[in-house]
Amino acid sequence: MKGKLFVLPVLLIAHVVSAQESVGERVVNRTKETTIRKTEDKIDEQVDHTLDKVFDGSIFKKKKKKSNDGNAPGTKKSSGKQSSGGGNASDGDDTDFSTYRDFDFVPGEQTLFFEDFSNSLLGSGPTQWTVTGEKGEPAITTLPGSPDRWLRTPKEGLSFPNAFNDFPDNFTLEFDMYADPEAMSEMMSGLKVVIVQKLADRSEYDQWFSPDPQIILDIHPSGGGESLNLGAKKEYDSNISRGLTLHDSTYRDGWINGEINRISISRNGSHLAMYVNEKKYMDLSDALPKPGAYGLVFANNMWGDGTYITNIRIGGGGAVTAKTVNKEIAADKKFISRTIYFDVNSARIKPESWATLNEIANAIGGMPGNFHIVGHTDSDGADEANLSLSIRRAASVKNALIGEFGLDGARLTTDGKGETEPVESNETIAGKAQNRRVEFIQQ
Repeated sequence: MKGKLFVLPVLLIAHVVSAQESVGERVVNRTKETTIRKTEDKIDEQVDHTLDKVFDGSIFKKKKKKSNDGNAPGTKKSSGKQSSGGGNASDGDDTDFSTYRDFDFVPGEQTLFFEDFSNSLLGSGPTQWTVTGEKGEPAITTLPGSPDRWLRTPKEGLSFPNAFNDFPDNFTLEFDMYADPEAMSEMMSGLKVVIVQKLADRSEYDQWFSPDPQIILDIHPSGGGESLNLGAKKEYDSNISRGLTLHDSTYRDGWINGEINRISISRNGSHLAMYVNEKKYMDLSDALPKPGAYGLVFANNMWGDGTYITNIRIGGGGAVTAKTVNKEIAADKKFISRTIYFDVNSARIKPESWATLNEIANAIGGMPGNFHIVGHTDSDGADEANLSLSIRRAASVKNALIGEFGLDGARLTTDGKGETEPVESNETIAGKAQNRRVEFIQQ
């Protein structure tokens, strides 16, 4: 009787999923994999649970993570600073910086590489991505509830940008990552971020036995909670060391299930640090002691439906600091920031921008004169919409500098230029990233 009862829930799942095109592929894949994995372990319980999630729409429902003060994101908390006032940021007023006030990651000032997969393909061309391995159907795709395009990595294989393979000694690497921990196995890997000595053909890289100078950072959410395992391992030739584990720890509350998580990595010579969302988890003083040219490879060896990554930015030229802001303003009466991040088509500042804003506030707060804040966009979208968006983004920055950092609003004015003053071509992803910027002009 139990075997017969199992048929009806599975048919119901298939019927409901086929009727919900907005959920589509993710639900089908996840239901199939979950059914296979759980067949010998509480089959009826798992099917009932999946049916509940399909019917109430919670498979892709975002879960709010509590901030350090116990409030969920979006809950206003006084910073103890001056009220923002004096600006109209519209959708930019609701940023909650509370969990990021101890965030000390500042992106590299120069954009060396940027990828949001808006125009990219999988292939061998210079603007494309090489992906090896067929398991998991690697693709550039979308996720329900996200306006972005994503690279779905293979379950087993490599992914890397053909256009970038040359890290400087000091750099920052940031990207958004999505993964379904319930579909992943603790016995396999997560997403491996590999900083490896430049290879003639990265597609030949061996993620298990490579003797080349490298460090492998394994980002591995797993289970039904918010568990996150982070590992760091380096392998060099026999003259130095081999297979040395630098970090291997599991954090109970390290991952936000059902949401996009932000990964931030910085390298300063041999030193390397890694953050997940607002928290620093790795601080390795001897991560890459051997000098030389390094490139980038993402690798996977996992169960589930792959990992998803987008908004990949590699920064160089040193991190933005109050000192660098002062220096540029002294020389040019202007500082240009490309590391104040906003939600897509929105003036809401992303909370991970806090450290950059803090450095800018420290700089201009101690300088004479007033400052004119000007927003700029790329050319995507209508001209009028981009002009309005750039004006609102400048107002959001002003409000943050006043409300979060206590600057005098009387010293700050705002404007926006939309897409009318590009500094690079809008025909490329990298060019668009350069054109999206906020300028601080000393009056």
